[in-house]
Amino acid sequence: MSLRKSIIFLMIVLCSCSYLHTEKESFNLKTDLFEFSDRMNEGDTLQIISNLSVCRSIHFEKDLFMKEGGLVYLKTYAEGNFIDDWEENLPKVEYVRSEADSLNYEDLFRYVSRRNTENTKVNTRVLKLIYKGDTICFYSKGLNEQIPASEYILRIKRRIFPDVKLYVPMEKFVVPPPPPPSESM
Repeated sequence: MSLRKSIIFLMIVLCSCSYLHTEKESFNLKTDLFEFSDRMNEGDTLQIISNLSVCRSIHFEKDLFMKEGGLVYLKTYAEGNFIDDWEENLPKVEYVRSEADSLNYEDLFRYVSRRNTENTKVNTRVLKLIYKGDTICFYSKGLNEQIPASEYILRIKRRIFPDVKLYVPMEKFVVPPPPPPSESM
């Protein structure tokens, strides 16, 4: 009888331990934000809306990060003044974060969280993150903060989508020198 109880007890303990290791905590936007691609569970989707508008140009992007088959994928939708029709709905690509490279969304979130100015009277929403019923927004006070955040996002996108014209930097415009003064002056 004692041997049978020991075997049953041992089986319960082993089954309990294996159950604990396979059960994963659910993703929490607020606590897992800076490591979202590692912490997302199978079937999770994180939506990010970026406001890349500056001055009179309009440019918004919606990024969907989805965990499927153990991998994280990115699907991007763009709209704005200078976006061609074929660039509005970009192909789904695998999102891989490298610890040695700061051009990733996790480091972007650290960057904008340090500069977040949510409690000011005049601000612009730069990023809006949505996961199920949770939302986090990051704001900037003005162009001095919004432009560097937008450029950070675009640099990440250039790395992810190297062949998409939308993310290729514009060539620097070189202003020609003024003509020499006329002799009549």
